[in-house]
Amino acid sequence: MWNFTHTQGGSTMKRKLSLFILFSAVVLSLIGCSLGDNTSSEKEQVEEEPISAEEQVINVIKLNMDYAEKEDLDGYLSTINIPEEFIEEQRQSNQELFDAFDIDYELLSIEVVELTETTAIVDIVQQTIATEIAEGYMFNHSQLAATHYLDLVDGEWKISATEIDDSSIIYLDANGEPLENAES
Repeated sequence: MWNFTHTQGGSTMKRKLSLFILFSAVVLSLIGCSLGDNTSSEKEQVEEEPISAEEQVINVIKLNMDYAEKEDLDGYLSTINIPEEFIEEQRQSNQELFDAFDIDYELLSIEVVELTETTAIVDIVQQTIATEIAEGYMFNHSQLAATHYLDLVDGEWKISATEIDDSSIIYLDANGEPLENAES
């Protein structure tokens, strides 16, 4: 609590100045709280606005790549629609991949080509560069085009299948530059 003492010989001016500083501090803190409240309400309003189905579909594909790059197995599996009986097999397969390679993924382009209430088809071009490769393994750095097929499952978009356009594959060196004599 603020403690202002006034002695008999004290100046009225000092007391007025002290009260002015106290009053100013209180006003500034109230204004600061008020501004903070407005900022948080604006954030809440932005968060409350629903995003479109197209944005949701694009976000799932970006999340899928992000989880793969971070080697977040549970996150990665949360973005795909896989039958229950194949989940453990998929988990093991992805864990082996994560153990053998550290991979940087870059989404070069993305286009939603078809969107219904429950399905989506999305064309992407991605670049994949392994930054670490476990001994005994080989990795083909590449850029390729692929088509993701998504389904709306329990209110969430999930990748159900992916087709790679084999004719689009460009093999790269570890710096992301095209290899001139790479086999297609």
